Formats: sequence, C-alpha cells, structure tokens
Amino acid sequence: MLLELFIAHMSRYLPQPFGIKVRRAAWRKLFKRCGKGLDIYESVMIRKPQNIEIGNNVSINEFCYLHGKGGIVIGDNVRIAPAVGIFSFNHKFADRKTPIVKQGYDEKEVFIGQDCWIGYGVTITAGVRLGRGCVVGAGAVVTGDFPDYSVIAGVPAKVIGRR
Repeated sequence: MLLELFIAHMSRYLPQPFGIKVRRAAWRKLFKRCGKGLDIYESVMIRKPQNIEIGNNVSINEFCYLHGKGGIVIGDNVRIAPAVGIFSFNHKFADRKTPIVKQGYDEKEVFIGQDCWIGYGVTITAGVRLGRGCVVGAGAVVTGDFPDYSVIAGVPAKVIGRR
C-alpha cells in the first residue's frame, strides 16, 4: 500500500501516455473501487483514496484536487476538466468560543452520477449529489443537489438549462 501511494504521488509529473498508465496502475490499487479506463493526468492531487469509488471511463484532468475524507463516488463516463476541486468534508465552525481548528469536521459523501461533465475550475462541496448526465459550467461552486440532465452554472450553482 505504501509503495503504491508513493508511486501514485511521484508519478504526478510524468507526461502522457506513459504517465497515465503508471498513474492508472498505482491509483486503482488505492481507490475503494475503480473501473476500467481511468485517465488521471499530470499534477492531480488525491487525498484519502480509500474512500473514493470511480466507475468506468473516467478522466480527471490536470491540477484537480479530490479529498475523499467523507467519501466520493464518481459514476461511469464522467469527464472532469482541469482545476476541479471535490471536497467531501467541511470544517465545523458553529461554536464561536472554540477555535475552528479544534471543532472537527463534517464528513458527507459527494456523488457524481454517470455521464456528467464537470467544467474547468469547478468546486464541489461536501454532501453534493449530481444526477446522471449533469453538465457543470466552468467556475461554478456546487453546494446543493441537482437532478438528472441539469445544466448548472454560477456561484452558487443553479440550474440554467436541461439537456
């Protein structure tokens, strides 16, 4: 396990196509579940991979950050553009008398349905559920759930159309 983690992180800078093959082999052993046809491009950062499930034919492009603390499920045929952040936890901050750093975390699974396209620079927060076939416009901040085939954009993200 440590060797695979070392290889996965050290391979971040290997160019394609060799780098994709090395990253695919290393990461698929670390994920909770991983389908066939995973492409992970350069400079992707992944934390807590043991809580991440990935379907078939998924691509994760450059400079993405996935943190699986609360769990992440990515369906088949999902495309994730560069610089996307997916966070399955948030800091607790309700108690003003206690420093935020000492309040712990809220962990909530992120679910991305099949055939979704996540645009450049999107942020997806803990507990979000994207239905099948959703398209998320570049730069959106997704804080809520969206039904199948929604086209969403904005900060915070909202439905702007249907496919």
